[in-house]
Amino acid sequence: MRQAYLSELTGKRIHMVGIGGSSMSGLAEMLLFDGHLVSGTDSADGYHLKKLRGLGIDARAGHHPDMVGGAGLLVYSAAISAADPERQEADRLSIPQMERAVLLGLMMQSFQTPVCVCGTHGKTTTTAMLAQALTDAGLDPSIHLGGSLDAINGSVRNGGSGVFVAEACEFNRSFHHMPVRVALLLNIEEDHLDCYRDMEHVEEAYLQFLSR
Repeated sequence: MRQAYLSELTGKRIHMVGIGGSSMSGLAEMLLFDGHLVSGTDSADGYHLKKLRGLGIDARAGHHPDMVGGAGLLVYSAAISAADPERQEADRLSIPQMERAVLLGLMMQSFQTPVCVCGTHGKTTTTAMLAQALTDAGLDPSIHLGGSLDAINGSVRNGGSGVFVAEACEFNRSFHHMPVRVALLLNIEEDHLDCYRDMEHVEEAYLQFLSR
């Protein structure tokens, strides 16, 4: 699926709204590594935007609907509503839109061993520990981390093996978009009750993920 869909975007720009977030900026780096043209915006300037600009990505602070035209796909983070000016411009121009978690899932599908770290607490720490262990062991994993790790010089690593290690976030059921062969479940508590009814509802979402 990754090769089938994302390969259709070769030579076309992917515009990312919320590109300054840890996950989105990491995905931008991975897309760039795969040969895609990338641009994006975020509400404020900061470390991630500056780093992306250093890589040659047109990453700007503020709303810039004028950047949307000509893109082949608009990717947005879960915090970006449909009322966002850039998403509305994409609607007007009939440019396809995709939520961040869906893109991450597509990017993982071509890997033989997707490893997903899930749970209410400790995902970033555990993913970082696993990432460093696998890298030091010479297993050459690809990594998508919701934080920064000195051992991989940032939040992502583009490896050459079939292993992809990523945090699997339950917010908005994002982890349901991710392929999974190995799952690390740390703990489950009542959380994100803005999108889950109660603890039973939370458990149902995890069970659905783990059943895959």
